Amino acid sequence: MTPRSAAQALLLACLFGWAQFVQAGRCDPGTECLFAVFPHAGAQQLQDTYASIAEDLSLALDTRVRLVSSSSMGRYQNQLLAGRWDIALTGPGQYIYFAQPAGYLPLATTERLITYRIVTLQRTHIRTLEQLRQRRLGTMWPHTGTRSMTMALLEQARIDPRRDLHTRAFASQRACIHALLIGLVDACGLATPIFRLLEQEKPGNYLTLAESSPHAGGVYLAHPELSPDKRQALTDYLLGRPGMRRARPGYWDHYRKIARHTGELAQ
Repeated sequence: MTPRSAAQALLLACLFGWAQFVQAGRCDPGTECLFAVFPHAGAQQLQDTYASIAEDLSLALDTRVRLVSSSSMGRYQNQLLAGRWDIALTGPGQYIYFAQPAGYLPLATTERLITYRIVTLQRTHIRTLEQLRQRRLGTMWPHTGTRSMTMALLEQARIDPRRDLHTRAFASQRACIHALLIGLVDACGLATPIFRLLEQEKPGNYLTLAESSPHAGGVYLAHPELSPDKRQALTDYLLGRPGMRRARPGYWDHYRKIARHTGELAQ
């Protein structure tokens, strides 16, 4: 094993594997507090983006805060539903399907709303959603906000994914983009902020076929057993960051409406 691969293995063990063996405390003095970020990017990118936030939270909460994630979205969702994490950053789908039923409390979200889009490559010669009929569309797994919004875009175009398309679900948006680049699918349904990251990581002549209206994005959550003073300290820190606003459950009503319409969420 080369020094670089050994370092990468250690990083993965710290970021993903560690969380499998530690029972989350609730940020009491002398214990480690788990701050989990949904695995929307690679391990190194998550570390680069969120490690400084974990350090700041350690000061704000006066206890050690450790950044963790999961090796797959499915595992992250299961651990969220089980109440493993003390603090969590989730996408809209993880919030309405898993975190809210587990009792997690929404604290803050970004002021900037996000959109979702269906993208293809110039080389496919697909220029409209209508031309996507009978072609291959990559989607995210069920119970994700990105998949729900992709289905909504198809419905607006009067395209039935069960009848008019060959769909394939992927565990991550990175996997879908990879499949698009090597020709396994003809288009992908993606969240625009993640697409922008992947566009830099995996350059290509991308073309957007449809884009949604803007809606609330990711949300920072606190476990319901976190004490009120810890929740307040956490909220104060988050709202003190540029571009953040206090979270309201109603911000994600649009996702709930779609999920109920598709039958993924009970009425």
